[in-house]
Amino acid sequence: MDVVVNTITHLGDEALLIPAAVCLVAYLAYRHFQSHALLWLTTLALCGFLTLALKVIFSACGDELRVFAINSPSGHTSLSLTFYGCAAVMASVDKTRARQLAVLAVGAGLALVIALTRILIHAHSTREVLTGLLVGGLCVAWFGKRYYTLRPVALPWPAFVAGVVLLAVATHGVHWDFEWLARRVAELLRSSALICA
Repeated sequence: MDVVVNTITHLGDEALLIPAAVCLVAYLAYRHFQSHALLWLTTLALCGFLTLALKVIFSACGDELRVFAINSPSGHTSLSLTFYGCAAVMASVDKTRARQLAVLAVGAGLALVIALTRILIHAHSTREVLTGLLVGGLCVAWFGKRYYTLRPVALPWPAFVAGVVLLAVATHGVHWDFEWLARRVAELLRSSALICA
């Protein structure tokens, strides 16, 4: 059971999703879909900024924000919902209504399962995971609103899924940890009395 949970939780790790996102953006740019590539980049940047900002705030202002019982919002969760949710939006845009809902449900379902594993392995509390889901949901909504105004892109989805699976195998056991960055920024802000002084 531990192997299954750890395998699933890895599907939300930055070590997998950042390279996968870079490959997707590179492919879109190569195919001259600059607007699509730029939208992906800005959405991923938005997810990273919001997640890091919340981690910094809760790290720097832990005593003042104790009522929320949040130490560090789940980055696995926010990035998972952003990546798989936006990929689902992209895959569903030219489908019938029923297929759209099915594809979106698969993307959201995968992100929710990853979020659940963060609780099961005691990496985050339920509130921290819910905060990650909120960030990811905002990013997917931001992406979707803009993506539906662009023309559909016929990506080779079987190749895309196979690429993510291969990357998952290649990066299994590898973990990119950005918690140190949030803690460092929080320390700098506290020492400068910029927040929670």
